Amino acid sequence: MPKERDAKIDVARIDYRIGGKDLAVETFRSYTKADDEDFDLKLALGAFLREEKDFAGADAVYHEILNRKGVALAEILRTKNEMAALRLLEGNRPAAEKIVAEILAADNTDSDALIKRAGLKVADGKPDEAINDLRIVTEDHPESTPARLLMAAALEQKGEFAFAESEYAQAVKNSKSGAQASGLFARFLVRRGQTDRAERVLAESVAVNPISEENLKMLAAIRLDKQDWRGAEEAANALSSIDASDE
Repeated sequence: MPKERDAKIDVARIDYRIGGKDLAVETFRSYTKADDEDFDLKLALGAFLREEKDFAGADAVYHEILNRKGVALAEILRTKNEMAALRLLEGNRPAAEKIVAEILAADNTDSDALIKRAGLKVADGKPDEAINDLRIVTEDHPESTPARLLMAAALEQKGEFAFAESEYAQAVKNSKSGAQASGLFARFLVRRGQTDRAERVLAESVAVNPISEENLKMLAAIRLDKQDWRGAEEAANALSSIDASDE
């Protein structure tokens, strides 16, 4: 059950704060051993190890899932998507591309794999190819923030700034003024000379995500440029409360 799984993950997080990574992993393992069928809990363990930069440990968890008897195709594809993300973190792009190709050979509409491939196309300066993939994703998942952000980046590469702005705005809306989407939109607006609007986007996001250091720094910089000393000081004080050692 999702609620029970969330409760278990919360316990692992508490144990992480108490005893660090080893205790959290021990807690995760006790739960996955008790319920070997809880696929999502195993993926959560893999994601935790990945965040801890224990790439070998995360990879082992993913292989445990794939090596189970009777594993469903949907579980295989989700696990392979996690493995592809891991390979990208490791800097092993050829291996990531190989996994993404395997996923799309099995399901050419897999949204996670299409987003990964589109991200690589944007990085390669091939916006049209990226847009083709992203249109498939947004048709089925119009609420996807990652797809909207990549679509915006691809459109900006093509010089279609009005459409890019629309996609960035939709990504911010989809994410409910999420820190990443708002930060990327604000940077786009600054590049387009719309600093007043960038300030509003950042202020709305910081109100929801008060510990977003990068967005607070950008907000402070914009206000300094505008000689809004009080506003800049407010942002600086918020930053200081997060990390007083950050110069």
